[in-house]
Amino acid sequence: MKNDNLKQYIALRESLLREKSEIQARLNQINEALGQSPYMTGHGGSFQPTGGGRRGRAASGALTLKQAVLNALARRPMNKQELLEDIQNQGYRFSTNNPANSLGVVLYGKSPRFNNHNGFFSLEGETPSNASTAPASDEKPSRRQMSEEARKRIAEAAKARWKKAKAAGQNRL
Repeated sequence: MKNDNLKQYIALRESLLREKSEIQARLNQINEALGQSPYMTGHGGSFQPTGGGRRGRAASGALTLKQAVLNALARRPMNKQELLEDIQNQGYRFSTNNPANSLGVVLYGKSPRFNNHNGFFSLEGETPSNASTAPASDEKPSRRQMSEEARKRIAEAAKARWKKAKAAGQNRL
């Protein structure tokens, strides 16, 4: 009996999934006829990305953010704002209110594939034409040095805090 219920559930679920995909395909056709993006559905101005609730994944065959960045930078080095505009012109749709953050994740991620010279990004191994204004790769920018007076003030303040804490600790006993 349990086996029959399970088979029946699986058959009904598959049937519903087929029907859903047919309806989704028809909605995409309607949206295209209306001049709307085929990846957006909804009414009353509140559009939701389609894809069965799979957030954070590109639909099969859809352009991913990383692919869009690679396509854009293959043409020429760009700064972050130019890159963002180019990606949107390619047809990539961000599912966030702040697309610059999503772009930053790709550009500055754990294993970045992009060079950054004075705010201009290029593919790994390429250098932008304005790279001459950037410091050489073996030169590190100098760190700000603290004056001797500032060091003394900080040391005195720390000693005063320790003295106060020590006195407060002895008063508790």
